Amino acid sequence: MSEFKWRSAVVSLAMIAATAWLAAAQTPPPARRAGAAPQAPTPPAAVATIGPLRVAQIELDQRTDQAVSQYKSQSGASLPPEIMVVVRRQILEGLIRRDLLVLEAQRRNLVATEKEAEAELRHDPFFQVNGVFDSTRYNQFRMQNPIVVQNAIQQLRLSLGGRRLMEQLQRQKGPAESVLRARARRALMRASVDYMGLRRADFDGATPEPRESEIHGYYRDHAAEFERPQRAILSVVFVDQPALSDSEGAIPAAVKAWNSRMKQRADSILAAVRGGSELEAASGSQGGPRGGQVVVPGNFPAYWKGDARITAAVFSARDSSLLPEAVPSTTGWLVVRVDRNEPAHLAAFREVAPEIRMRLRNERRQTFEDRELHAMYDAVRDSLKTTAYRLRYGIADTARLAPPAPPSADLERFYRSHLADYSSFSSKEGGVAVKSLDEVRDDVRRRWSIERRFELSRLAADELRASWGRGRRDAALERRLEVREVGPVVPGAAADSGGIGRLLGDTLAARGGALGAGMARTDRGWVAFQVAERVPDWAPDFAQARPALMRRLQARRDEEDLEGARRLFDANPQAFAGGDVIHYERAIVTPPQLLDVPLTREEVERYYREHLDRYSAPELVGARHILISPRDATAEADKEARARADSILARLRDGDDFAAVAEKTTDDPATKVEGGDLGVFGRGTMLPEFEHAAFAMRPGDLSQTPVRTQVGYHIIKVYSYDPMVTNPLNEVYSNASSDAAQEKADSLARGTADSLWRTLKTPAQLRAAAERRKIRVITYAHTTGKTEVGADDLRPYYRRLETLKPGQVFPGIQKFPGMGYAITWVDSLSPPRPPTWDEARDQALDSYRRDAGRRALGAKQAELDSLLREGWSLDSIGVAWGGLGHADDYGPGQRLVGVGTAGRIDTVVFGDRGDDGLRPGQLSDWIELPAGVVRLRLKELHAPSASAVTTRAENDARIELERSLVGYFDGLKKRYPVRILDRKLREVQLPQPPSGP
Repeated sequence: MSEFKWRSAVVSLAMIAATAWLAAAQTPPPARRAGAAPQAPTPPAAVATIGPLRVAQIELDQRTDQAVSQYKSQSGASLPPEIMVVVRRQILEGLIRRDLLVLEAQRRNLVATEKEAEAELRHDPFFQVNGVFDSTRYNQFRMQNPIVVQNAIQQLRLSLGGRRLMEQLQRQKGPAESVLRARARRALMRASVDYMGLRRADFDGATPEPRESEIHGYYRDHAAEFERPQRAILSVVFVDQPALSDSEGAIPAAVKAWNSRMKQRADSILAAVRGGSELEAASGSQGGPRGGQVVVPGNFPAYWKGDARITAAVFSARDSSLLPEAVPSTTGWLVVRVDRNEPAHLAAFREVAPEIRMRLRNERRQTFEDRELHAMYDAVRDSLKTTAYRLRYGIADTARLAPPAPPSADLERFYRSHLADYSSFSSKEGGVAVKSLDEVRDDVRRRWSIERRFELSRLAADELRASWGRGRRDAALERRLEVREVGPVVPGAAADSGGIGRLLGDTLAARGGALGAGMARTDRGWVAFQVAERVPDWAPDFAQARPALMRRLQARRDEEDLEGARRLFDANPQAFAGGDVIHYERAIVTPPQLLDVPLTREEVERYYREHLDRYSAPELVGARHILISPRDATAEADKEARARADSILARLRDGDDFAAVAEKTTDDPATKVEGGDLGVFGRGTMLPEFEHAAFAMRPGDLSQTPVRTQVGYHIIKVYSYDPMVTNPLNEVYSNASSDAAQEKADSLARGTADSLWRTLKTPAQLRAAAERRKIRVITYAHTTGKTEVGADDLRPYYRRLETLKPGQVFPGIQKFPGMGYAITWVDSLSPPRPPTWDEARDQALDSYRRDAGRRALGAKQAELDSLLREGWSLDSIGVAWGGLGHADDYGPGQRLVGVGTAGRIDTVVFGDRGDDGLRPGQLSDWIELPAGVVRLRLKELHAPSASAVTTRAENDARIELERSLVGYFDGLKKRYPVRILDRKLREVQLPQPPSGP
């Protein structure tokens, strides 16, 4: 059972079991069946003792059955067997608390009178006839069974006393009903809101932001740039199931018969839809239609093999209509519904406004930057003199190299050397299945051709390099490779236009200016170059000096920022001091060595079953990608790259060919010439973010948004997918046993740490236990309000640590990878001291730079407020930011997409009580959030029903009462010793009370 399902079941049962002891405390033992008379007590088997009282095994069984039945009725699922013992322990705790209340009620003299007990006895079902008390029956039974009645009355006196004490505790410790109902009502409120957010990260303050009027003006003046071609959006059923087996695929007659069967299935689906069935229902056996397939004239997916007549029919079809015939595919047939036909049109303003905003930001930044650089160039031109170089270069462009058709022997050799690329694990055949050369000949020929082109390019470039190296000039060869003479060139500056020029400039810098010939590989092939001559004392022009000027400019900006940060620090050093210093210790329980971990075969088998994905033929994906890398590490460059990626993604959604766009736009030279093709890969091959996105996609899918990794933004298109296939245990037993031992070692360490934490309550006890067990104890110091370097994942840990006082133990244990499980306690606190400039430098610098961004954000807020006062609506302003966000079922604590969560949003929308927030149609002020600001408009407010409020308030009351009474019952257990006789139940740790509302 997965951890998520286990936790879900525990949470559901916690709501039931948390109230079980309350129910037990207020009710006698389970009622007899209707009509059964009270009987003289006979001691049943006990499961626990509480002072002189006993909890009967049969009562625990009955109450457990009730709780399990209630869980099933509420969840619709059976209780997972692995948590049954936890549930039984919770129910037993309720019965123990019931008897503790009985004993404490006796001590406090809260026992009911005989008259009160007899009145309660009269309500027993045995003495009711048609729901009415039968006095004759009661008196007759009392005369015939006086001892039984007397025992029942005495038992009820005690039980009623416990109930009376429980009622007192509820009044004293339980929350007020009015508070609970107000809180429940607010928690259950739902709202429909429109909102507009501005992110702080988008405002650095380096240059003024473009005004909203400029965004609109650019769209109007550059409309031609935003024309979108005609396109159709299709839903496609791939009729290819059951799939053709590998063995059948090698027999032409079998392939033809399978293709005929698939055509019949496709025709049957078409006939069913014409007969009135929905396409989704009619194609269920084939997995249903795949929607959102975008096509444009002249650009259809690779799987589409329809002729010109069928293709033309797509763009003449009515919306939501079915193509009249099946369309041939690369494998099988396609049944196609044209969901929507869109004529060529101008892209809506809201679609392109974010891109326009980014363009104008970049243009403005470039203008300001160029102005500063030119001024700097004029001032320091003479100091920029350096040694430059004249060089020549030629490119052996693979696009101009056409190798002859490959001989069969060459294809055979290539295929043999790349067999791994054409092999996969086959569960049907119980081993590795290899596709024959005939099946993959086209792919082999394509890949051979690519490699051969690069080899021919290398040979041609090497011939030119060798000629220059010998001091010769081969005029014919130089004409063929279109040799260019350039210079003087400054190392590090572009030697020529385009990527080749940048490559040569960087290569020149890497060579240290050494004369001579060399070669370098590019995405277009190989380039040969010769550094022919030094030009000393060269005064570079502005373009050549730009890289050096940029370094100087950035250094100047950094220095100005540092001076501003120092002024900020000098004005108030204490602002950067942080809080008190917490001196704390951790006892680290390390896992045992694997060879010391006892392990049975049964444990290995269980581990193997629970982790099948680790011992399987890998899941594989074939994909193409387009990489857009930021030009540098600045936030501006990142925004520019994201905007460019979004623009390219929009083109692809409009139907542009992926491979063609990749060849022109991708920043990945390794895949550029192949149209972004990454080939087939498994998990662990790509960067984590890329991998997560790719393996969530299926053939034909295009990533919904650009995927950010450490190298830039990726647009992904998947063209193949092979699911994971499991290997048998006997083949992977050594790996599984090692992994199982590792997990068990971790579990043993966790169990030891948890046992110590639950048993020992003071630092002194923990230190003594650590010394006895030779557990390492490490001393640390933490400044309140700061997160330790490299410890972002531990923010909740440090925030909780900051709430502890000296001598207190941290609640729970923590896992530190590579170390083990830690028990933490606080030793002492010391007051903060004013930091030195060196200590506060980074924090002050960050604060100073954020101030510039805050001012820019504030200026934009003021501009938007001014537009609202002039009569603009929130909707019209939001269009220029890509449109407003919408949430039609927003509740307290929920996340607004692109904004996040914040208590201030809830307070504005719902108020403090749930009925004192925004009114429908009302617009909020700007709400400050950690990541930016947001403005909301309430559309509708949906109040919960009275019954829902009552149910929520009652549940919250039970939970809060449970939490408040934990300590009270711990005290009673010391007064009335409790013994749990069942060993399994005795070893179960009670779960923590459910968290509060």
